[in-house]
Amino acid sequence: MAKEQAAAFPDWHIAVDYVIEHGDKCIVKWTLTRTQTGDYFGYRPSGRKFETSGFDIETIVDGKITAHDGAEDMLGLLQQTGAVPLTFD
Repeated sequence: MAKEQAAAFPDWHIAVDYVIEHGDKCIVKWTLTRTQTGDYFGYRPSGRKFETSGFDIETIVDGKITAHDGAEDMLGLLQQTGAVPLTFD
């Protein structure tokens, strides 16, 4: 987690939506909720709650994570904060 995000959204809560295991791969789909209480991309604290989703793909060998990949819907977060417009005219 980047320091800027941690400062802007200190109350992170991650809910696991589902987990899929296949061979040495584990896929986790999650939803993250947080409240903006600090500056983010120049936007003053709004006190609003935001929700984004994402996934992680882990490679597990001998009970240890040996590789990681994943993504979060950052565009959705930036649209919710007002940093990026919802539509382009």
